[in-house]
Amino acid sequence: MRAALAAALPLALAACGSTAAPAGPVAASAAPTATARPTPAAIPTLDIFQLMGGAPATTVFALAGSRVRAVRLLDHFVKYEIAVAGGAQLLVSADGTRLVVADQPESGVRLRAFDMATGRELLSPGDDGIHAMLVAAPGRGALAEDGSGRILVLKSDGGSSWVDAYDGSSLRLVQRRYAEALPFAGEPAPCADRLLLAGPRIALVCLGRGTATVVTPGGGEATLARLAPGVIAGAAALYDGSIVAVTPAGEVYRWRPSAPEATVYGKAVGDGPVPRDGIAVTEDQVVVARGGGASSVQIVPGSGRASRPLPVPVAPSGGLLVASPYAYFTGGGALYHVDLNTGAVERMTGGFEDDAVPAALVAR
Repeated sequence: MRAALAAALPLALAACGSTAAPAGPVAASAAPTATARPTPAAIPTLDIFQLMGGAPATTVFALAGSRVRAVRLLDHFVKYEIAVAGGAQLLVSADGTRLVVADQPESGVRLRAFDMATGRELLSPGDDGIHAMLVAAPGRGALAEDGSGRILVLKSDGGSSWVDAYDGSSLRLVQRRYAEALPFAGEPAPCADRLLLAGPRIALVCLGRGTATVVTPGGGEATLARLAPGVIAGAAALYDGSIVAVTPAGEVYRWRPSAPEATVYGKAVGDGPVPRDGIAVTEDQVVVARGGGASSVQIVPGSGRASRPLPVPVAPSGGLLVASPYAYFTGGGALYHVDLNTGAVERMTGGFEDDAVPAALVAR
């Protein structure tokens, strides 16, 4: 039905803007006097699926084992697959045209870039030769793109954690130890296993301690931030540069650069645990997943208030991605989305290993 309407629309528009040519010869007439004519207004581009109330154009990238699948939201079609090595991390470029993949085929970190539309490999400079590992869990959390277009990569050698900077065009290393994790007083060593961009700052987050080293590039002083009283399941940066963190029990805290300590933001209700990376944000929403017998995805409203859970059929196990109006999660070897407005849940595709995670998404 949608295909028929999409095909018919251009014909209908053409018919409305044309008239039939008269039959037979046409008498010659005097050349008309040149007169000013109004410039016609541009015809707006029409998306037939949005006119019909359909889903916005979105592609979700799910990582499972040694492959990445690009799944289209509109019809759940798998557009292409990409083979990856261990510890793979995904990042969509700021302009939405490239998918950057970091993995570890050998001892160092390899960065590659792929065409977003086709999955064709565009760049593969090779292993950077630095004996370090990607410290975040597979999927996301170790890559970011800063405002200058550089790709930031969170690494560790077992004793320290730091961020290396790569040129966004060539994927070549341009600056080692661009930012480095610092220990809190009394802690034996620095810790960082997630990378966030919080406004103009870089945050190296430690889930096991609920802390972060917050660095302002360009020689700014590093700040040691306590995001929550203890262990956190995940963290995300809001539009204003503040950071929200969720504990395994569902308490959400908010840290602001201007405040000495994090404050209570709200609570994701339920008895099941919040999965690793089970928090995501939009421009004005904080969304949290909970597992257990009554698994759910929920918008946490802030101001210390509890949220309203949206039931889901499986326990989210690989984190959470959000692009309004949908939240995306994996569980039971499948990829799902839930409508945050209506609570409607749909299974997008299956056949994944149990360790599958939603790793990235793009609005196209």
